[in-house]
Amino acid sequence: MTQSRTVMSGLNRSRTLPAVLDSRANFNRPSMMSSHDLNSRFTGVRCLVTGGAGFIGSNLSRALAAAGAKVTVLDDLSTGSLDNLADVPQAGMPAPHQSNIRFVRGGVADSPQLRELVRDSDYVFHMAAQVGNVKSIEFPVSDAQSNILGTVRVLDAARGSSVKRIVYSSSSAIFGEAERLPIDESHPQRPASFYALSKQTGEKYALLAASLWNVPAVCLRYFNVYGFPSEESDYSGVISIFFRRLGENQPLIIYGDGEQSRDFVYVLDVVNALMRAATAGTPGEVYNIGTGKASTINDVAAAAMYATGKTTTIEKRDSRAGEVRDSVADISKAQRDLGYQPQYDLRSGLREYWTRMEESRRRHPESAKHDEGSQNAQTPAISRSFAVSAAQDDVKILVLIQHGDDRELLTRFRFEAFNSQPVMVDSPGDYGAFRELLREQKPAACLSLSSGTAAGLLALACESERVPMFSVIASAAELDAIPIADADPPRTFFLGARDVVVRALSDARYGRTLLPTGHPRDEGAADRMLQAIRSAGQHVDDRPQLSVVVPAYKESGNLDLVCDRLLGVFDRDDVSAEILLIDDSSPDDTYEVAVRQMWKSPRIRAFTKPTPRGMGNAIQYGIDRARAPIVGITMGDGSDQVERLPEMYRKVANEGYGLVIGSRYRAKENYEAVPRLYRFWSRCFRLTAWAVVGVRLSDYTNAFRVFDRRIFARYGPESGGFEISPEITFKAWFATKRVGELDVRHLKRTSGQSKFSFLRAGPGYGKILFKAFVNRLTGRWFTLDW
Repeated sequence: MTQSRTVMSGLNRSRTLPAVLDSRANFNRPSMMSSHDLNSRFTGVRCLVTGGAGFIGSNLSRALAAAGAKVTVLDDLSTGSLDNLADVPQAGMPAPHQSNIRFVRGGVADSPQLRELVRDSDYVFHMAAQVGNVKSIEFPVSDAQSNILGTVRVLDAARGSSVKRIVYSSSSAIFGEAERLPIDESHPQRPASFYALSKQTGEKYALLAASLWNVPAVCLRYFNVYGFPSEESDYSGVISIFFRRLGENQPLIIYGDGEQSRDFVYVLDVVNALMRAATAGTPGEVYNIGTGKASTINDVAAAAMYATGKTTTIEKRDSRAGEVRDSVADISKAQRDLGYQPQYDLRSGLREYWTRMEESRRRHPESAKHDEGSQNAQTPAISRSFAVSAAQDDVKILVLIQHGDDRELLTRFRFEAFNSQPVMVDSPGDYGAFRELLREQKPAACLSLSSGTAAGLLALACESERVPMFSVIASAAELDAIPIADADPPRTFFLGARDVVVRALSDARYGRTLLPTGHPRDEGAADRMLQAIRSAGQHVDDRPQLSVVVPAYKESGNLDLVCDRLLGVFDRDDVSAEILLIDDSSPDDTYEVAVRQMWKSPRIRAFTKPTPRGMGNAIQYGIDRARAPIVGITMGDGSDQVERLPEMYRKVANEGYGLVIGSRYRAKENYEAVPRLYRFWSRCFRLTAWAVVGVRLSDYTNAFRVFDRRIFARYGPESGGFEISPEITFKAWFATKRVGELDVRHLKRTSGQSKFSFLRAGPGYGKILFKAFVNRLTGRWFTLDW
């Protein structure tokens, strides 16, 4: 066995040198490569970026330079611009200051320096191309020269060289009209333009060169890429046009009904895919690069107004002949082979795109004079569909009064505390009257405290006038009557009863448009509703990155404190996390207390599991219901220092650790609250594990930990009791060889007693040790029940 060494500096890293990974384990794949590890692979290496002054190429060149690579950009500036590479020295000219990027002017189809540049590089990113379906039909010769001949010259220059990888930029345009969705790499190809045909031809050359010449080429098929800097090209298309027209206070033009869909992927996600394709994947393969999610043109228009804080009218025109109706990528192959995972959804990408545009205008005001002049015209008010989230001093909320109970409930709302101005109205009787009322009052939002015919009519009027609508749901029947399809703007429902919130947990809209608040008569519920109204229109992350599982058995006296501490930690550190409270069939009111915690935040979800009981069974139950790729565990007794969770999460998410354990035993002040007998038991287990398994850690048994759930890709969790903690430890070690520790304090529980029993836990711990020992010898984990 290879001996291991331990490196300690706040974090205890246990890694075997050299690390021998099981080739069948999921962690041998590049999906575990953190951004830091990815960047480190380019430190000091030589990279050639053809077309590096263009839209995607300039973003890639800067990212490579920031990672420490020595970058050469070859571009003829036919569509690119040196403004995209400000302060970059040109060949033969003195550099204004030290730079990792060198610019060489020339085209791939005719540059005499191409062969030398290629053969002097470790990685070649072939981005240069004449882009545009329409342009290729008008200028087919130049399209073929740049996209086909230029590609052949790059591949030929790499033949017999020491180039480690050529990454060829292709396009989803090669597919034409989709036969099936999502579009995977094997989808039939029907190019509908010379540009698409040239990209398809370039792919075939690259793949054949990989086969015949052993040129290490891979191909990336981009879907609809957008971002800064870009022009109104076939890459950025409708998004750049929408931003320009919003800046000029002009209407947005949509051809057709606006329901045609595309897979819009932010340019920095594409850059990440390019860098991963250079260091991972298999030569001779093709990968789709998108988000895997379709957005309609109507979605883009709404998101663009959200990102800019501007609004305008939308003009619908006749559909354009020959336009592809729907396109969305299947990115599972890139996720599996490259470790690619898009980080930007449409709204967050557009927000960053707009922010970078605005920053550029501020730095270079001379280039924005035209935009500023256009904006001097009267700017329309912010769209009411997003008005509630805008920074307004006083938000007008129209409150529907249907009966006397509504008036009584209204007294519980502290509108002045939330800078809100209520406008109480009785039902005007019909849909048309509601629309007239909305046009007259121009509220930022509408609130209905009870269901009924009038509430339904107001909801329809709100959808027509694009005013956000909020309604209280007090029964399961009302919940079942909610339309499945979201309105535009989305209608939000406040869940006001225990059975309603429990039932809504299985709905995908829970936490997004179904918000647990309690009924207005409940303490604090009215404030939660007003806070939600003030926050309407803001992005809701319904895909958390961290799921914290809280197993709880007879912990009714501790859950309130545990949840308050967790919410405070995640709010301060801005961690995208969910909290899963798992009641382990407690005989007391633990589950009822857990359900009440859900009123505090949509982050919290409470479940009760059937027998058999056991901490391991409760943790497995929580893992099965977790939505995030990374899972944390903290006990329901409040004994864990949960303030360390964000740091533990970042070690797993950003540094590639399979598991980070909260260690209580590396500093005396941290374990003073741990009973002496438990400390003795832990020390015995630690020494045995060192000898039997060869993993040197200070605290195997603390349940407080954060891990990547892919450690169970090969062998799932199986322990039903306390022994699940060392099971997770050993399986993470065998899968990744990356297990670390962070110092944490063991806190005294506020109520109740620990359920741990040495007599009951001992056999389970012994079983896990035995399995780990066998795995160390054979590389296999087997099932052993007793």
